[in-house]
Amino acid sequence: MRSWPISSGPGNKESGQDMNKKKNIKKAEAIWNAFRLVLCCMIAVWLCTVCGCGSTTVQEDDSLQKVLDRGQLVVGLDMDFPPMGFTDESGAITGFDMDVAQEVCDRLGVELVKQPVDWDRKEACLDDGTIDCIWNGLSATPDRAQMMELTDPYMKNELIFVVPGSSEARMSSNLDGGTVGVQSGSTAQALLERSEEFEDIRVVPQRDYPALLK
Repeated sequence: MRSWPISSGPGNKESGQDMNKKKNIKKAEAIWNAFRLVLCCMIAVWLCTVCGCGSTTVQEDDSLQKVLDRGQLVVGLDMDFPPMGFTDESGAITGFDMDVAQEVCDRLGVELVKQPVDWDRKEACLDDGTIDCIWNGLSATPDRAQMMELTDPYMKNELIFVVPGSSEARMSSNLDGGTVGVQSGSTAQALLERSEEFEDIRVVPQRDYPALLK
């Protein structure tokens, strides 16, 4: 299986292998500084590489206080995206983002509640109060910045095309007239569907990335 970048900018999600908890907690220090600023004035939060909240003003937003009063932070995540969020062999939801979320909850003195969501419904779940925040490979984009407050990104990744090792495709133009699968509701879907560069590619959304790679 081979891959190459779709673009050089921040992408939808980044994969990796064998991230251990100690390294995760070290990164939590930097993430906490950004997260704390947002928590002062909000908390319907998004996180991926970012964290953000709804568009209410500081004076109107009491969401942080509600979380503290309830003693729980309900985090929405895609549990089919290792190593950021996934189900381990014991059936527990774990991953890099979940380790960092746990660290933040420990510092806030609240319980972390992990709530799997369909990625294409993440905005609806946030808006209707099913979850307090989205914390799982969410890219910072201009559209999202208009909808919510965002922290500084804490990871950088790229969108890439992945093809079978036997494929003759070597660049995106080789895929013209072909079909490309993407996760529904992802940055990759938005980019491919809106860009004239990829107008000759048929985009087929799927629920999650494991389904695409089977």
